[in-house]
Amino acid sequence: AEKNAAASAVGKLIDLVNKAQAGKSPTERTIERFARWYTPAVVLTAVLLATVPWMVDPHDTDGNLQYVRNSLVLLVIACPCALLVSTPITYVCALATGAKNGVVVKGGAHVDALSTAKLLAFDKTGTLTEGSFMVTAFACIDAERREEALEALYKVERCSSHPIARALVLFASEIHRGESASESPQGDRSPFGDPQRSSRGLGEEEEAALQGGAAEFRVEDGRGVSGVVNGEKVYIGNTRMMRDLQVLGEQTRVLGEQTRLGREIKLAEQRVRDWEADGGTVGWVCIGSSPVAIWCVSDSVRAEARSAVLSLEREGLFVAMMTGDNSGSAKKVAGEVAIPNSRVYAELAPNEKVSAANALKTQLLCDTRSSFVMIGDGVNDAAVLASAHVGVAMGATGSTMVMDTADVVLMDSNLLKLPWLINLSKAVVRTVRVNVCVSVLGKAIMIVLIAMQYATLWSAILADILTMVVVTANSSRILAWKTDDVATGHAAATMAEEEEEEEEEEE
Repeated sequence: AEKNAAASAVGKLIDLVNKAQAGKSPTERTIERFARWYTPAVVLTAVLLATVPWMVDPHDTDGNLQYVRNSLVLLVIACPCALLVSTPITYVCALATGAKNGVVVKGGAHVDALSTAKLLAFDKTGTLTEGSFMVTAFACIDAERREEALEALYKVERCSSHPIARALVLFASEIHRGESASESPQGDRSPFGDPQRSSRGLGEEEEAALQGGAAEFRVEDGRGVSGVVNGEKVYIGNTRMMRDLQVLGEQTRVLGEQTRLGREIKLAEQRVRDWEADGGTVGWVCIGSSPVAIWCVSDSVRAEARSAVLSLEREGLFVAMMTGDNSGSAKKVAGEVAIPNSRVYAELAPNEKVSAANALKTQLLCDTRSSFVMIGDGVNDAAVLASAHVGVAMGATGSTMVMDTADVVLMDSNLLKLPWLINLSKAVVRTVRVNVCVSVLGKAIMIVLIAMQYATLWSAILADILTMVVVTANSSRILAWKTDDVATGHAAATMAEEEEEEEEEEE
């Protein structure tokens, strides 16, 4: 199984690199368009230089032969080999360096866009956080339907691949196993098992504890999931989903004055608000038109997330967060990674993320050359990744759809590689400019020497080869870039900045 997984990962990386090599940057395309006109023009000029003097004065053999030699020198020195090589070789080195360091960029065009990045937005779950959830709280609204709620929770969520779903499935199976092992309802074991369990996976016993899944399973974009269990429609999702179903809201307030269930729903709403204020990700279980349970899960922030955000801001980027999670959870994570609350956009459906991204681009990207970068990992991020100038996917935790949609894939999901990649992209653009200048300047000097009758055929050949060697060597410097050195530097800079902030607070 491990060999198959490794082969799959290697195959995925090779496929991504092959796609990357097919994508050309705007600079590469410009050079190629220039060469399509430049090369025929040079050949035509050389032909005219060699033939016209013979037509003008066919008796001046020595002078005409000199024109022929000059035309050959012009043909050699004006050949755009160095110019054509100077750009693609730099991008190839950049793509190879990225792949070697676990960052796959799907073409030189995205390298150019990253070099002009001014606005960057993170998804929260699985991007700024680990995406490994634990169930921290569970409560039934209707105690008589507790078993029904747990069965519905398990069977619907086991059809989903979302990290929260894995945590809920594990939680439900733990409850089932715990109750099966209890000798009586009054046993020492908690009827809810151990909620502090990770969502990384189920053991064989847990997987076999409950069998079967929901029929008619469906992902409700940005809100939750639904399915049919025992002939009844089940909805599991956030508060927004419940309001859309009219389970909460005005109808609940009316019920609150008349029935016990209404009062329990109002109490559950208050508990949900409290959990959200504490930074939890909260959801409901609704069977038919009745909410029967609420749950809360938590996730941990990636260790390198704060350093990555601070490093990006030092590079002059405007960093924001866009998430479908509730505002309380989003702001708690934002505070831990140094993103201001004013830049947090929470409770967004996939299409609303696109709208929010477009609004930010209109507001902040006044320069048409500036670009917007979006980083995400889930299916809900696919649309906004596609709408960004550069979409970045988390390779270790991201879905296949997101990795196919994204322009860049962080194979190990290390966020510190983002500032490294942006700096690499800027270095690539600088290198391309230097290479083009060297190529053009070298040819211009030789053309002047031809006009002054100082250049020979061998000097032209030597100059052309020397120019190609120079631009190739200059481009090869990109291969020396390593993420380890840069990540260490970013971490040290972040620690120094935090120490300065602490000293200022003490003063």
